[in-house]
Amino acid sequence: MKKKKQTNGKDQLRNSIENSHAGYFFIDPNGYFQDVNRAWLKMHKYDRLEEVIGKHYSLTQTISDLEEAQRNVEKLLSGDSIISGEFSRRCKDGSVGYHIFSANPVYLENKLAGLEGFLIDVTKQKKAEMEIAEHSRLLEALFTSSLTSLVLLDRDFNFIRVNEAYANACARNVSDFPGHNHFEFYPSEAKSVFEEVVRTKKPFQVFANPFEFPDHPEWGTTYWDWTLVPLLDSAGEVEFLVFSLHNVTERKQAEEKILVQLSELKRWQNVMLGREDRIRELKSEINELCRRGNEPIRYSGQLDDVS
Repeated sequence: MKKKKQTNGKDQLRNSIENSHAGYFFIDPNGYFQDVNRAWLKMHKYDRLEEVIGKHYSLTQTISDLEEAQRNVEKLLSGDSIISGEFSRRCKDGSVGYHIFSANPVYLENKLAGLEGFLIDVTKQKKAEMEIAEHSRLLEALFTSSLTSLVLLDRDFNFIRVNEAYANACARNVSDFPGHNHFEFYPSEAKSVFEEVVRTKKPFQVFANPFEFPDHPEWGTTYWDWTLVPLLDSAGEVEFLVFSLHNVTERKQAEEKILVQLSELKRWQNVMLGREDRIRELKSEINELCRRGNEPIRYSGQLDDVS
């Protein structure tokens, strides 16, 4: 009767392992798989036990984690314990998955029989984290490398971050801005526009907006194309503002210079047209005097006959 209970207990354990959502594996002292469950096969994209049993554990290791896997197996087969953690795996089709693992040495009759462990698949979460990390890396590269001046503000217009382009445009260091309010450094009527963006949650854009730096009056009036975009939180409220600016002072000054030059050209054109009209009048008067004196006219063919 006692032997039957032990058998039932083993059967129950085997059923629990086989039906578990966690992947189970058993590796012998030589590093070869002797047992895996259905969840393990599914996680590694194998169809049959025969494809795995008797194969070395390196079959499922990625190149990047192979050395660490070897160290873990050596420790476990020496009877030591290891810290559970996250690991990568190589699947049958060559794809890479990720899991959390725990493993322990196995003893039978006080003799090391191998090691066993469980895996919990975290591939979706890991790939989502990797995607977020990649997006963050790209955004960081865009923020730091952009030639456009970029500023991240909170909803009260306090500086969170600025990039080098903005700091250089303001003749300050990047570290000068956090802890200060935008309108503390640069007071202007634009504050009402910023408040309207927070209220309406709609972006705002302006072109060639004039601005005089209070800390650099020698710069005179500068001109900026700028955009203010609200970033909303999960509740739909404005959490941050992205302030992007492009200095168009040189372009504006060039446009104004061209306008002055065009105005001057127009004035000279009017002067020349008036001069030509006066010359025509003088020639007409000379021709009339010649007629009255019975002399040949001097400008025939160049002017309309004036009687």
